[in-house]
Amino acid sequence: MANLYGVWAKWERAVEQLKALDGEILAFGKEPHAWTIVSHVNRERGHYVFRLDPAWKPRTIMRWGAIIGEIVHDFRSGLDQLVWQLVRLNGGSPDNGSFFPICAKEPEGGFVQTRRQWTDKRNRVRHGPLFGISDDALACIEACQPYKTNELVLLRLHDLWNTDKHRHLAPMHMIAERPNLRLTNAVVVDRVLDRFDGNTYVVEVTIIASDPGLDAHVDVDPHTPTDVAFSEGVPVIEGLQAVGKSIIHRILIPVGELFPDELGVGLP
Repeated sequence: MANLYGVWAKWERAVEQLKALDGEILAFGKEPHAWTIVSHVNRERGHYVFRLDPAWKPRTIMRWGAIIGEIVHDFRSGLDQLVWQLVRLNGGSPDNGSFFPICAKEPEGGFVQTRRQWTDKRNRVRHGPLFGISDDALACIEACQPYKTNELVLLRLHDLWNTDKHRHLAPMHMIAERPNLRLTNAVVVDRVLDRFDGNTYVVEVTIIASDPGLDAHVDVDPHTPTDVAFSEGVPVIEGLQAVGKSIIHRILIPVGELFPDELGVGLP
């Protein structure tokens, strides 16, 4: 009998892992020396450059990357399992060609093309990823497509899933608010730069003395890290939380209503 028990189990496990990872990152951020700070100072020109590196160990990075990969896989494979159950619900026989499509653009000929069946040049029967599902199920899945919603969360999930299949999802840097500057007898002329350089957050600032008779000085006070990111700088935890919310509200609840009784409807 078709049901969404396994799909919900995938979603629940992903959320469980996501909460655990969020807790680990927040715990790291509360450590007294979460950042290693190296400064380069030219006092004559009032020029300061601070380089902030997260004081994490390589093993920590690899562990977090593995957990991120597990979360991504559970979310993404849960969607494919959803299609499998929808085909069964409609009396069909799903196979390895049945999966949940994520489309940045509407397919040529309309989204209904994902449900078609055809015979190729070698007289082999082929079908789209949604072949065998009902009209109502097709409408539910189309309604959450990125080209319909203008949201990037499912595309982000799919990209991370493809990446994780081929290489480790190792976070490159921590996410935190812009560091504060602590000034001593100084006025900021220009905060030249705030950017990531690899896994290092760089702050570059030029100052002048507020009292020429006293030495001017500036220090940087970083904030507590709250998230991690890959090379593009998009917060991973925040992004995966958005993925989980989108899946439950845009997909699992609407699609679950197509199943009888407790086999699909309701929160876990």
